[in-house]
Amino acid sequence: MLEKKDVPEEKIYRLSAWSAFGTNDLEGTDYRACSNFRSLYGKK
Repeated sequence: MLEKKDVPEEKIYRLSAWSAFGTNDLEGTDYRACSNFRSLYGKK
C-alpha cells in the first residue's frame, strides 16, 4: 500500500465524486471515499 505522505499533494488526483465526502479534511475525505468505492474494485 502506498502512503500518501510519500506523494506530493500536487500529484494526488481525486475524482470529482470525492467532493461528496467533504472538502475540509482531504485525508478523511480519501478514507471515506475509498471505503465507499471499495466494492467497485473488488476489495472487501
